[in-house]
Amino acid sequence: MKGDACDHPQSSTEQVMEGYRASREIPRCTHCSGFLRPCTVLFGETLHPSKLAQARRWAEECDLMIVMGSSLLVAPANKIPEIAIECRIPVALLNQGHTHLDRLVDILLNEQPCGEVCEKLMGSVP
Repeated sequence: MKGDACDHPQSSTEQVMEGYRASREIPRCTHCSGFLRPCTVLFGETLHPSKLAQARRWAEECDLMIVMGSSLLVAPANKIPEIAIECRIPVALLNQGHTHLDRLVDILLNEQPCGEVCEKLMGSVP
């Protein structure tokens, strides 16, 4: 969680929710006094250029890319797996539904919800 006017990290989501349940007050950032929000990019928001550049570098350097729960329709993030594919890095796509990259990835699991697939995968790890 972070303040909506800053990037200062706050308590965990669980701690914030516990505080909200106890006080019924909307949680605010202790740094900027803005409302707290998740540390994610929400629909309609732009990605910070340095974060996007970092993601591109990681896509070029990773050993395996795992893409989960994405329609791969929203640019520019939908281009990140394509970078890995172009660099001949194995890509695993776990998604309930089809995407334009289905035929290009090395592993495709799109018949079950991601949570179920992950539970099965983690259950097979010693």
